[in-house]
Amino acid sequence: MQGVGPASEGKPFRGWRSFRACVHGKKESGESVPIGYDDRLDTSAREGKVKKVKRRIEDELARRLRVIEADSRGRLVPTRAPGSATDSTIRSYAVFGPVSLPVDLGTTPATLDWLTFAPLPESVDAHRIDAGRIVSLLASPSLTFNSVVTIGAIAEAATPLVRIHSCCATGDIFGSLRCECGPQLQHSLEMIRDEGVGAVIYLANHEGRGIGLFAKAAAYALQDAGLDTYHANRALGLPEDDRSFAEAAFILNHVRGPGRAVRLITNNPEKAAALREGGVIVDDLIPIVVGVTALNTPYLEAKRAKGHRLAPLGTSREAADLSRAGACDPSTEAPPASDKG
Repeated sequence: MQGVGPASEGKPFRGWRSFRACVHGKKESGESVPIGYDDRLDTSAREGKVKKVKRRIEDELARRLRVIEADSRGRLVPTRAPGSATDSTIRSYAVFGPVSLPVDLGTTPATLDWLTFAPLPESVDAHRIDAGRIVSLLASPSLTFNSVVTIGAIAEAATPLVRIHSCCATGDIFGSLRCECGPQLQHSLEMIRDEGVGAVIYLANHEGRGIGLFAKAAAYALQDAGLDTYHANRALGLPEDDRSFAEAAFILNHVRGPGRAVRLITNNPEKAAALREGGVIVDDLIPIVVGVTALNTPYLEAKRAKGHRLAPLGTSREAADLSRAGACDPSTEAPPASDKG
């Protein structure tokens, strides 16, 4: 790992008041004055103060930003020296955080540590630009970046719980009953909170199992016409599942160190296989069966047929228990429905 920018003492930034007065041209009373004017300082002193405040901003950004590199499997590689030859199999990432993220998890609030990961354009030499410039380059609403939220001392834990969660706008945000994604995300966070240590990796470019939100809407329409989730993707000329979990391995290697063990919350063996390929030890797979409804049972059955570790939901005791609990009514007819997996 490599820091970007000058070393910081880690002091909280407290220069905004002076910064506003010096740069935005307002007295502390709020009275507007010409831009750049500060009647308390002569020109030289004002410029010096602005430079000091800007340096504090840069230090605060640099303290939380790192540039790291990984191969296509998600294994960390030594950071290349400035000016060294490029390698198409190696990708540079900007990592920002941790940032404190208070969340409401039912009756028990929690504070998560949030880090976000952004692949850097190949044309950018991160060794030659400062942290503020990197942030500006990546500031775009059209770009999506992966994240991890952690609870507790994730680097020191022996085998923490980890959930790899694919982005699902319809389930995670809108609460769609066509999938179980929202309940899976919520339940995983609660499991990690209850254990006191763990991580949820949120892969932002996995919408619709990698086909994107627009195509996912079209796939839903085909599912309503009778196709299952996988056939709908194929009917659109798209892959059944176009996701890669290599960046999840890279994220774990970063926050825990290479070659460390985890317990993975998943029903999908492919996630475990990808982590192992990336050098992460997967000690155990922890099943997660929540949010089952008559509306998403056909979707879950389709995933089971593709190798997900799920019992037949229409006949299993687990489905019956869910039904009695009010989470599933197998007698209710519904069209096949799906989300991303």
